[in-house]
Amino acid sequence: SQRLEMQSPYDLAVLLSKEREFCSTMPTTEASTTITVSAPGKVLLAGGYLVLEYPNIGLVVAADKRFYCSCSIDFAGKGHGDEESNSIKITVESPQFHSNWIYHCQIDQECISLRADETNISKNGFVEKTLRVVLSYLWQQQSQDANLKSFTGIQSIDIRIVADNDFYSVVPHLEKRKLEPTPDNVSNLQKFLPCPVVNGETIINKTGLGSSAALVTSLVGCILEAFGASHLPNISEGDSDKIKATKKEEDSLLVVHNLAQISHCFAQGKVGSGFDVSSATFGSHVYRRFPKSILPKLLSHLEENDESQGKTKNGISKSTAKLLGELTHNSWDGGIYQPLTLPPGVDMLLADVCGGSESPSMARKVLAWKQQQEGLEGEQKENYWENLRAINSQIMFLFTQLSEVMNEGDLDFGKESKFVTLLADSKADEWKKVLHQHLQEESSDDTTSLQAAVSLLVKLRQVFKEARQNLKSMGDAAGVPIEPEEQTELADATMDVPGVLVALVPGAGGYDALACLYIGGSKVRNRIGQLWASRNTDMSKGKKICSLAVQGGGFGGVHGLCVVPPH
Repeated sequence: SQRLEMQSPYDLAVLLSKEREFCSTMPTTEASTTITVSAPGKVLLAGGYLVLEYPNIGLVVAADKRFYCSCSIDFAGKGHGDEESNSIKITVESPQFHSNWIYHCQIDQECISLRADETNISKNGFVEKTLRVVLSYLWQQQSQDANLKSFTGIQSIDIRIVADNDFYSVVPHLEKRKLEPTPDNVSNLQKFLPCPVVNGETIINKTGLGSSAALVTSLVGCILEAFGASHLPNISEGDSDKIKATKKEEDSLLVVHNLAQISHCFAQGKVGSGFDVSSATFGSHVYRRFPKSILPKLLSHLEENDESQGKTKNGISKSTAKLLGELTHNSWDGGIYQPLTLPPGVDMLLADVCGGSESPSMARKVLAWKQQQEGLEGEQKENYWENLRAINSQIMFLFTQLSEVMNEGDLDFGKESKFVTLLADSKADEWKKVLHQHLQEESSDDTTSLQAAVSLLVKLRQVFKEARQNLKSMGDAAGVPIEPEEQTELADATMDVPGVLVALVPGAGGYDALACLYIGGSKVRNRIGQLWASRNTDMSKGKKICSLAVQGGGFGGVHGLCVVPPH
């Protein structure tokens, strides 16, 4: 199997600070130990729609914004007052959603069941169905692994879930504080702000960072860690220089990944591409989807057990749990095609374009259009899909080449230098000319590396432009607004900002987000934020552009699924 190479943590202090703040509010008892697991959000830079079908690839960048899930298991008496014998009370707290959910897990010789408490005033399918899957997996594993904590004697399980602000619209929080929607203002907001409540209803506006996948993956990892069923990478001060996963950590990441994919598909009611769960587990990488055929049988059994009216009502039978365990431990095709890291000094910025799109319905229309195209030949056939397949492979190749050239030449466009300043103050279409003038004026030991790096950056920009053109045309042909005119204008204006490499609509496109890659650090970042803020007066009614504080991460370690012990 492929070794999971980890990048050294780039912002460990920030991550640890968030974890300490989060864990300090978790309830604990003498008999419980709190485990915290964190998973990143994602941005799909290339591969939208194509990643739905094997063997096409998608380039997914893990965001530095994350979900945090903490879990404590209480073995000390009936301290939480569950009235039912042989039942484990599970309390899930979601302060940002102003919600608490209580469940009762019942185990007998034939099945394991999970019942939502009648006092719950809301539902969360992702939480509930993930609990069903993970607890069923642990139930069947306990007869095979003596090191697991036994369900016997457990009185309660307390779980708390929070997420960085950027997963949900921060516009209401900025407006309340009379702040402009700039990256710095968003970054300086208090951590884990609750979603606004209007007329008694919690308003949840997502920003497209993959909140459901990060939630599910962190929840799976947290429960497995709490039961001693996994050994995930543990990011702490003592091992922050660690760059390789141990065999135990590799195996644990793969188990969590498979269980999270199953849980996510079960909760969604369909088998998606899985790139978001994969990124939440492993960090940034080039992704190739797993075969759709491996999950329908299990999902069908889970649904039957979930809805049956007999003895296994809301329960998972032994046979289904056995199938779940076997599939979880199987090696799946697809997954990580190769690790991905943004080149040194190339940063990412995301805009929340408050408007929203329905990605599932857009995907259905695009795939229907593709199917129609397969029956056409010659001039009647539009080759956007085939073009994009080649373009995405080229983007992957250019990223790989660029990283190699910059590493070999010890180049970092994030470091301050006269040349980096020149690039940051110039439009990307002028970078070759800027380099030529710079080398005429000043000699450099890095001439060859600089020429190669700038040439690759310019090529990457051009190929991303071709990807945008083909996606937009494919959307027009399918009747889907993959890159609507408003987004085209915003992306073009952003690409015209000095220091910006590329701007695009990520993932499935639509109205809800814009991503860009740039060099030049905070100066260029603020420049982009100012442009986006200035465009708000030009947007149609109901739309608002807000910079997020999101940046891109690497592969593994602090960039993927990890544990930080409570402090």
